[in-house]
Order: sequence, then C-alpha cells, then structure tokens
Amino acid sequence: MKGIIFDSEEHAKQADWQHNKLTGSFTKYFFRRVPLTLQSTFTKDEYAALFKIPQTIYSTDDQEIPNPRYTELDDSYTVHKYAGIVGDILDVLDEEGNVIKYASPYDRNLEFDVVEIEDDMLLTVIAEQY
Repeated sequence: MKGIIFDSEEHAKQADWQHNKLTGSFTKYFFRRVPLTLQSTFTKDEYAALFKIPQTIYSTDDQEIPNPRYTELDDSYTVHKYAGIVGDILDVLDEEGNVIKYASPYDRNLEFDVVEIEDDMLLTVIAEQY
C-alpha cells in the first residue's frame, strides 16, 4: 500500500486537514492513518509547538505567567511515526499511464513523497480481550 510517512499522528492529521477540501460535519480527514514501527523523538519545545502549547499564558489579572501545561511536559517524547494511506489518489500519470509524480488532486503543483508501506513497517496492536 502507498502512503506518506509523518513523524507523528498529529503531523499526519495536520497535513491531511491542511490539504483536503472536505466540508461539513462528516469528517475533516481524508486519508486513513496507520501507526508504524518507526519512531520519532521530539524535544519539549518541539512537542509543545506540535500541540500548540505556549510556554506562558496570561492570568485573570493580565499578568504573563508560566503555562502549567508546558512546565509539566517531559524533556523529550518518543512517539511512533504514522503513515497516511493514499492509495493511488495522488498518482499523476503520463500519456502512457506511468506514474510520474505524486501530487494533490486539488493542486497538481503540490507534490508529496509517497512510499510503499511494507507489512513489516506496520505497528501491530493487539487488543485485550475482556
């Protein structure tokens, strides 16, 4: 299966949300996301930026104070990478039917790095049985 590899599930969500044209209340994500065995490590600042957690906030009396959500973060985070499964929707074909690049169906100038997602790259999650 073909997909785009992202450093985290949040990166995959943000890219999908930014580049699709879905409207309405059905969903805001176009591509299915799958966890991979590959991992990424983020510093505290990178992790906070990813989830839009500011270092400081303003108190009720308009004083800038440290944000407890930021100060409680660990120094680093290791998370699984995710793939957005794109299938053939990003394929751009030449006259002979060969894939020449992978680009947004909405803007063919917006290209993506699509790779083959092998079975051994997929994170197997075993659900507990109750």
